[in-house]
Amino acid sequence: LSTIASETLPASWEAWVYFNAGGSNNQMIIGNAFNNGGVLLRTTGTSHAPADRVRFLYFINGGNGTGVDSAATLTTGWHHIVGTYNGNGLTTSNFGLYIDGEVASTTDPTFGSPSGSSIPKTQDFGIGGVPDETGPYYWNGKIAEVRVYQKVLTAAEAKQNYNAGKSE
Repeated sequence: LSTIASETLPASWEAWVYFNAGGSNNQMIIGNAFNNGGVLLRTTGTSHAPADRVRFLYFINGGNGTGVDSAATLTTGWHHIVGTYNGNGLTTSNFGLYIDGEVASTTDPTFGSPSGSSIPKTQDFGIGGVPDETGPYYWNGKIAEVRVYQKVLTAAEAKQNYNAGKSE
């Protein structure tokens, strides 16, 4: 996975998750770092208003990154989440987000100066938490069928994957 976590490569990060609304802060679905830079597919926590949105970010380090946040909050229950990045630079317009097979309306969580450096590629990835980091980043629910693609999933592919898995 570390070779896909690059600001110059397209990638899509996908998972089925059971979400418990109002849970812990910054719940991690899949990611490889928070403070040290990397890729994160997670929810927003109580320090982000409103909490319980989906957040897909590429970090240069803990103070510099960009991506997208869902405009709507998640409800308790199973959800299919897909975050995409086209590899064309760390600006919000190069990211996409799908929730339950639909394009999610997004907001811009850019902070710091995300350009001019590289995403660290040596961090291990974790599912349901971030390896080698401290903090309340554990997933408070269930995670199933995590997939990482070295391409950008289209809206049709995200919808197809959602429909294929929703009956399970």
